[in-house]
Amino acid sequence: AEGVWTGSLWLTVEEADTPEMAKQRILAATSRDTVRSRSWTGKPARLLRNEWTEAWESEESPGTLPMPLQFMLVSDALRRIGRSDVSELATFPAGQVIGVTNQVRSTKDVVFGLLEEYAEALERLGRITGG
Repeated sequence: AEGVWTGSLWLTVEEADTPEMAKQRILAATSRDTVRSRSWTGKPARLLRNEWTEAWESEESPGTLPMPLQFMLVSDALRRIGRSDVSELATFPAGQVIGVTNQVRSTKDVVFGLLEEYAEALERLGRITGG
């Protein structure tokens, strides 16, 4: 691989400006608590499953609009929900990796953890290939 998408790893670091409500939901979530949905932007994105995503997937839903129209439609509502205490409707982009994101760590610890995992993977690959 030449790169990785690590967005969800940074949502719960000490330095993140993630709202506390969101941070707690992410820390408590498992990889099964995410769903692919077009309800945020109109493009498929993995989000925390909740009443918002379920409403957009229900038979009563009018369906989503293509990007960028969906976000234009829902951005004010999402902003208001984010400022409120209505956590049942607040949704956040979150990849399946949130299943292992179960504690607040410093950015430094996350970076060093990624480097350790990389070094271990290279070592395993070397043993497999005899290199």
